[in-house]
Amino acid sequence: MNTFEARLDRLVIAYLRKVEDMEEVKALLSGDISKDDYIRFLKTFYIIEYISKRAVNLASEMTKEGNPYLSERFDVCARGELGHAEIALEDLNGIGVGEVDLSETSIAAEYDNFLQECAREFPLGILGHSYLFEMLPERCFPSIIR
Repeated sequence: MNTFEARLDRLVIAYLRKVEDMEEVKALLSGDISKDDYIRFLKTFYIIEYISKRAVNLASEMTKEGNPYLSERFDVCARGELGHAEIALEDLNGIGVGEVDLSETSIAAEYDNFLQECAREFPLGILGHSYLFEMLPERCFPSIIR
């Protein structure tokens, strides 16, 4: 079947194969990750969660009048993300790292700008972003998720 969802699944699987081949991901999954790489992982996770939550909430607002069903789906997605960024911050604080500043890396600001613009101008585009980040953890960390 060549549904939109099936096509997105194939893209996620192809992306996951690339991610699984990364040395840092292999180290994370095996438990042999260095402290510095773990800190980078947690900071990246926090930034992606923070930016994503903002974009999904904005997409919900932008579709509230024109497409209430889609707006509600974005709300459900945002509620499902509650606390994830905070868990990363707790772990970072536990290993002696303070707040995460999005300005630490220019790509975070660029990504934030891109997603917020997408949420404002074409909220439906946020679905592809959300789909990737909803499917990836389940496939990458099945023993943790289930």
